[in-house]
Amino acid sequence: MHLMHVTYWEEFKHLLTWAHENVASTLYSCWSAHAALKIFYDINREQQTNPDGTPQKVTGLFSHALKDQFVSLLTMGLPDVVICPHSHWSGIPRNAVAKEPELKILLENPEAGILLLEGRKGREVYLQGHPEYAADALRKEFERDRSPERFGKNAPLPKNYFLGGGQGFSPNMWRSNAVVLFHNWINLVYQTTHFDLREPLMD
Repeated sequence: MHLMHVTYWEEFKHLLTWAHENVASTLYSCWSAHAALKIFYDINREQQTNPDGTPQKVTGLFSHALKDQFVSLLTMGLPDVVICPHSHWSGIPRNAVAKEPELKILLENPEAGILLLEGRKGREVYLQGHPEYAADALRKEFERDRSPERFGKNAPLPKNYFLGGGQGFSPNMWRSNAVVLFHNWINLVYQTTHFDLREPLMD
């Protein structure tokens, strides 16, 4: 479904526009990250496809190289390799993001795409992956997708997730990364929100 075909699109757009002017930092996850990039930068999410042109779901555990933890308050203390689940049918087009000076790509994977994106020096935080997932979340999604009313035997298998190709799924290897990331975001909010809420946000 096109973003603007969602029934609550205008209300959502109004909410994000208000937050853009009145909130120290807003974290957009999954669909809302795609929507916010459209609203603020007119960046359209891109459909992911298989070689035969059919829709492709990026799902599984992916590694993201962290080149410099000090490049942002959001990445302080993260390891050099950040593991995180992804689960999305549409992606954030890297070329379009690279043209926006206010956007900074912090973590990405060549196959899964952008994981973490910073806008306006942390005023906007975009998460395309799912660091908040529980250990069995991808398994539950896979079981849903392989139901007869969805994709059946053609359900996309989460990559790097099921141990030995069986039904035993991976232990949660991304929880510590998620804790650091969300703590960093809360710290960023603390450092940039003025004690007097009537005053402008602090740099």
